[in-house]
Amino acid sequence: MIVSNLLPHKLLIFDLELKGHHVDYLHHIIIFKQKEAIPGILFIVVAPQFEDKIRKYIHDLSELKTDNIFIIPVLQEELDAVEQANSLAAATIKTWHIAKKYAEKFSVHHCVFMWLDHILQIPLALHWQFPCAISGICFRPMFHYSKFPNINMSRLENLKSWRQKILYFSAIRHTQLHTLFCLDPFVPKAINKLSRQMKAVHLPDPVAQRQDIINQEALNNLRRSLALDSKRKVFLFFGAIAARKGVFKLLDALSLLDDVISEKVAVLLIGEIVHNQDKQPITQKIERLKHLSAVQIVFRNNFVTDAEMYLYFSLADVVLAPYQKHVGMSGILLQAAAAGKPVISSNYGLMGQMIDTYSLGLAVNTELPAAIAGAIQETFSDTFKTVYDLEKMQQWVAQNSPDMFSRTIFDQIIKPNA
Repeated sequence: MIVSNLLPHKLLIFDLELKGHHVDYLHHIIIFKQKEAIPGILFIVVAPQFEDKIRKYIHDLSELKTDNIFIIPVLQEELDAVEQANSLAAATIKTWHIAKKYAEKFSVHHCVFMWLDHILQIPLALHWQFPCAISGICFRPMFHYSKFPNINMSRLENLKSWRQKILYFSAIRHTQLHTLFCLDPFVPKAINKLSRQMKAVHLPDPVAQRQDIINQEALNNLRRSLALDSKRKVFLFFGAIAARKGVFKLLDALSLLDDVISEKVAVLLIGEIVHNQDKQPITQKIERLKHLSAVQIVFRNNFVTDAEMYLYFSLADVVLAPYQKHVGMSGILLQAAAAGKPVISSNYGLMGQMIDTYSLGLAVNTELPAAIAGAIQETFSDTFKTVYDLEKMQQWVAQNSPDMFSRTIFDQIIKPNA
């Protein structure tokens, strides 16, 4: 239960990111604080463009700016200094000093970094001092991956793992570090073994169950606009379109499908190309595929609203997430589970573990186009339904509600430091 003696407490949440789930996370926290009437003052320090981004949720921003919630944009020159830094280390140090400035300015008691990974590896590991207690979200711990079954790590990966373990060993001993929030449910135990204090906790990755809001007419209109062949199984690749998300490996895999399977497959590539230099190679591969294969492929390189996203997931039969040795969680797995759709994804690291644990679908070596092609072919077999479990999917989604995400954060930062 949330403690109610927080009246004089001042909390700063610091997040200069606007990509991925960061705006979503902040929205969940703001709404939860208002709904639960949590006492104390909340300062949210963000990029200057944050208010434009959050308008996708709330058009009247006065609803957010209550007597105890303040949205504070940093100066544009401060953000520019971070984004134009000549190295990741330099950007991290600049980020640290900006956060320190606002923590001092508002005399806060606690600062939560919504992306702590790089801060942990430099300022915290080196035990730099801060004006208040520090907590934050760790997205990419991987030093425990060697303990996962069926994973063969390269020498370079093992070196990275040991380096990261040493940094965590030092950072966890920082006297001002209060809580490490980990989206990976397997890593808190490994982190807490590095210290006598239990500073690491699992943080639910928020996703809402959306099936009940799907508009059937809108779904039918989307299907017509895509000109989908009704006899084909629909495979959805959604989100950032980039090499690290496996788009090139997927396109190569589609070219390996035999004619019989190709005629049964429709692939939706929906999202924005991350790097401009990838646009021409991707479009060329798609055009070549259209001429050489019977696969129906629909490519939409544009921003997609949340409402449209839910329609795409509802339309899909299978969700594709062929990430390339991705470290950390993926919201795509949760969105697929929320929609009750099986996935074809990577067997590497946390993603592979979550697919196995919750029976989300097929986990394969997505670095190999032939493995992806084999998984696509397997979805047409009679045994495919045995590799995913709709009940387990919904259990996992229920454990990762927006309320559980926000409650975990507030519960922990109110808890006295050990």
